[in-house]
Amino acid sequence: MSYSTVKIIISLFGIYLVANGKSAETKNILYYGWFLDEMTAESLKNITDSYLNEYLEHSSEFKQFLESAVNNSSLNTTLQDYFSKPLDPNSQSFDPLYHVTAKFCGGRDNCSPYSDLEQVVNNTGKIFTMELIGWFFTNRTYGIRMSLSAEQKELYAPDGESNLTTILRDNTNTMTSYKNYPGIEYVEQELSLTPSSSTAHITIGCAPGIPAQVTGDDLGKIVTMESDSATPRVNISLADSSLMVQYGEWEAFVVYPHSKIKANATFRPYYSESEGDNNATTMPTFLLLILFCSYLALLDCIN
Repeated sequence: MSYSTVKIIISLFGIYLVANGKSAETKNILYYGWFLDEMTAESLKNITDSYLNEYLEHSSEFKQFLESAVNNSSLNTTLQDYFSKPLDPNSQSFDPLYHVTAKFCGGRDNCSPYSDLEQVVNNTGKIFTMELIGWFFTNRTYGIRMSLSAEQKELYAPDGESNLTTILRDNTNTMTSYKNYPGIEYVEQELSLTPSSSTAHITIGCAPGIPAQVTGDDLGKIVTMESDSATPRVNISLADSSLMVQYGEWEAFVVYPHSKIKANATFRPYYSESEGDNNATTMPTFLLLILFCSYLALLDCIN
């Protein structure tokens, strides 16, 4: 092989590395968030399914609320299947993972200025312990509300994050029936009708045709109703001594459990699919160039 042929191959390889590196730097970020691993997500799915079944069994008000939502949707579905987990935004297939969105970027190139913040750069890839402190239902969404630590609040984009501490009562009971799930830890907590002013949440399920972003909107309305004494409400005692409150005229049902869940989650960005398409075209093009250079080298050897 001649020296000139070798130079061509080396140059093309350098071009590929530069192009691929540039591509990696300009990935389109859909959102940043804390992501539960698959094992913990499966445990959470089983737990939330169990809670839903228990609430339907022990609260006639909640059952009537969900029956009304299903009837109004004109769908042939069971109460348990009315809420379904949103699909993966890229593949549009079932997504087994759960996450807490910290910042929605909408597929921008680098999500600046958020992605440039020192706390975001330093914490990307870090594992955090998340606190899941309650459950909420509307006719559109089923979600879990979060209590964020001071460090997590620095990564959460919305302003006004502050945990409230109005104590309703202490309860020392434990939830032994749900404690054998990998990745999940139950910790007793003080029951409060204003547990957090945060809209940080995990979307467990949405009604048909409802996007996941609506869950945060619903939780924002719930936070407002919790702090408004004029909002009509009905207290419902549950079998495990937790408290369910019906707000408004069937607007929302919120569960204030006596135990919160702790689970680990990794803070990282989620990329849109468009970048995958860019990567898919770079490698085949490079391989074709290599084959061409190999052909040149073969001719060089023959000659």
